[in-house]
Order: sequence, then C-alpha cells, then structure tokens
Amino acid sequence: LGYAPDQWEGLTAALRKRGVELEKAELAGLIIRRDTGGYYDRFRGRIVFPIFDLRNRVVGFGGRVLDDSLPKYLNTPETPIFRKGETLYGLHASHKAIRKKQRAVMVEGYMDCLALRNHGLEEVVATLGTALTERHIRKLKGYASEVVVVFDSDEAGIGAMLKSLPLFLNEGVSARAAVLPDGHDPDSFVNTEGLDSFLELLAHAPLMFDLYLEQRLRPGDSDPEVKIRVLREIIPILSQLRGDSQRLM
Repeated sequence: LGYAPDQWEGLTAALRKRGVELEKAELAGLIIRRDTGGYYDRFRGRIVFPIFDLRNRVVGFGGRVLDDSLPKYLNTPETPIFRKGETLYGLHASHKAIRKKQRAVMVEGYMDCLALRNHGLEEVVATLGTALTERHIRKLKGYASEVVVVFDSDEAGIGAMLKSLPLFLNEGVSARAAVLPDGHDPDSFVNTEGLDSFLELLAHAPLMFDLYLEQRLRPGDSDPEVKIRVLREIIPILSQLRGDSQRLM
C-alpha cells in the first residue's frame, strides 16, 4: 500500500523533478490537466492501493480517504492498460489458490479483500467497487468452477444479486451467494467474528437464485401482490439469458 499526500501537486512535482513526461502520467490517469494549463494530482490525502494484472504489473490505482470526504473510494480512470470491467483486485495473488480450491470468493472492496487475506482466506478477489460484468466472470471461469459472491443484506445488495445472476448463467459458472448480517461488510465481520465464522457462512451459502427467492418470498407469505412484484423483478433479468433452455429452467 502507499499514501498520496494531501497536496495538489505532490506527485506532479515529483514526476517533473524526475524528468517524467507529464502527458504520459495524464494518460495513465495519475494526474489531471487544468483548464488554465498545468496539471494537478488525481489522488490527494488517500491510502493508495496498487492494482496488478496477472503478470504482476501495476496497471492502475485505487485511493481511499482517511476521513468522511467523498468519494470514499477513487479509482484510476479507464486507460489503455486498465479496464475496470475486466480487472479483479487481488487475482494476481489469489489465482493459484482459486485454481486449487476450484472456488473464488468475490467481495466488493479493497479492504474487504485484504482483511480476508490477512485472516488466511487466499481465494478472494474484489470488483473494484464497480458493477460485476461477464468479463469478470469469464476471467474467473479459467480458474474456478464456482464463485461465492458476498453481498450486503440491504436492498442494494439484493438488487446486485439479481442483476448478476444471468451473467453467471450465461457463462456456465455455478454462483452461490452469502449474505452478511446487518451492519457488516466482510472486513468488519471477519475482524469481529473471525475467519471460522466467515467460512461457516461460505459453507452454507445457497445458490444465488434460491437465496434471492428466500429474501423476497418469506415463508408463509401468500400475498399475491408480493408474488407479482417478484415476477416483475425476475422476468426482465431472466430475459437476458442467451439460451432458450436456461430461460425454461
């Protein structure tokens, strides 16, 4: 990890001093051109997370604030070598463990990924805070037959679960979903409850579609309006499935 000082031209001045072409640093997403001329640093007053490709080359960065400033996380923008829709944080370090266990655990943030690794869970990756894409899943497909996605228990988490379902089905990858207790993310959960409790959560993670229905249709709930609402949520999502046989499941 690194740190970006809370200065407008800390990195810019350092690069200039070392004779680095600032146009290249701009192309890499590290500095931003001012309308009035010159450049300023993209990352200021943030912990910096280097993002590696599978050949252990740094292709981008993520930065997290140390106070309540917004945005909490800031990523390098899309560049010729960094594409968020296909890059998974931590995959360069975890792909061997994923292949060995034939399972990948997917979380949302850098700190979630690092906290789990720090407690001994090696087969974990993160999505850089972006929406899950087929390219993410296709990349994991080469290493694992199953992915366990860890979701928050709020509406946003349930919505993300449903949207990701057709992506896994289209790629032919088994998807399970683990929902954390209210108020927890993977970082806070593993640090308060320990790795064994987190592994227990993973061991009992149901299939993603089953969990979605469980979250939406409570036992004994016979309200027709609830069932209609769930159908309205599901049908547009399942229409994204490419195969007719999958739609008829």
